[in-house]
Amino acid sequence: MIPMEFDPARYPVKDGVVAYEGNEIGWIDPRALDDDGVLLSPYELEQREGVLAWPERFPPEVVETLKIELGPYGFAGQYQQSRFLGRAQSSI
Repeated sequence: MIPMEFDPARYPVKDGVVAYEGNEIGWIDPRALDDDGVLLSPYELEQREGVLAWPERFPPEVVETLKIELGPYGFAGQYQQSRFLGRAQSSI
């Protein structure tokens, strides 16, 4: 799955090093790699948080509109391919 916005939380860190070798078929999001195809450091991954997968097809203003139209749960499921883990809202 390719999340619309890059999510560094998908890359576990162990002892200060990213401990990730790809998904079940060995694929790694190109946004997590440097120009030579080497996995970025944890700091560099954090710097890429939110980078769009296809800004030519889905520019930032379109993504923001989708977030509003679908809401946090809908956007997380449809475009991030994840569960929404934001804080629960309470009317109490």
